[in-house]
Amino acid sequence: MRTSLHLSSTSTSTTTATNLNPKAISTVTGHPIHANPSTETQRLPAKTIAPPPKAQSRLRPTIEPVLFPDSISVSQEKQQNLFQKLAVSALDPIEVSLIVSLERRRILPKTVDPEVQLLGNFAPVQECPVRHGLEVVGHVSDCLHGIYLRNGANPMFEPTGGHHLSDGDGMIHAIKLGSGNQASYCCRYTRTSRLAQQAALGRQVFPKLIGELNGWLGLARLMLFVTRGGVGFIDESRGIGLANVGLIYFNGRLLALSEDDLPYHVKINGDGDLETIGQFSFSGQLESSMTSLPKVDPKMGDL
Repeated sequence: MRTSLHLSSTSTSTTTATNLNPKAISTVTGHPIHANPSTETQRLPAKTIAPPPKAQSRLRPTIEPVLFPDSISVSQEKQQNLFQKLAVSALDPIEVSLIVSLERRRILPKTVDPEVQLLGNFAPVQECPVRHGLEVVGHVSDCLHGIYLRNGANPMFEPTGGHHLSDGDGMIHAIKLGSGNQASYCCRYTRTSRLAQQAALGRQVFPKLIGELNGWLGLARLMLFVTRGGVGFIDESRGIGLANVGLIYFNGRLLALSEDDLPYHVKINGDGDLETIGQFSFSGQLESSMTSLPKVDPKMGDL
């Protein structure tokens, strides 16, 4: 079966696990990997996205929740005590009937309008388990091997209000090249504490820093978030970051970064798949968030 790659272009940072030249890889929506493409190959047309009918929801296309492992997708509703259930039953109607209703009525600037921010090549994509034996047009040089990684924002749930490109959940794309013209691809969400809690609830409960925390409606969302944390419905103490900005390979670990949380250790499995291990604090040395674009000293090896 012919397999092609569909990569989101919302990435803000890339890194390489080995000496892999990213310029040798060209991806076109709807077409396979092109290694050292010919002139004819470069002229392959990209698929155009037909305008959706007006009857569709505000976000196009609609985002379907990703399927998580059982350890993450267990509903938190069963674990709530009576007080938490009463608090949630009082807070949810406030969010839906007041905050969300008013947000949908106002005209959003293009910088936080989901209809602008998440269309075309910036539309969210679903997780893709590792796919082996991809078709390669051309030939992958024998000296070109390793994994090319890119990190970017990819929201799991449809925004109910404003949404900026940087508000999406972190997703890493991985292309693995090997000898014999072999290539594989996968994309995985970084399992942050924020993502795991929202996936378990089946909806967004953490506010979006850029798209939603604006004006008095933003203040209302912030108060709602604080109240939910106060009654124990969510646990913000484990981190609220998205891990959607940077990637760095340091001391044998791949770290996904954003400046609102600790780094997240992501393991590259032998078959080229990605697995989130958890937050990484450098053996307890890091007690707060750090820059999302760190550099490694080439002489000393320090981060």
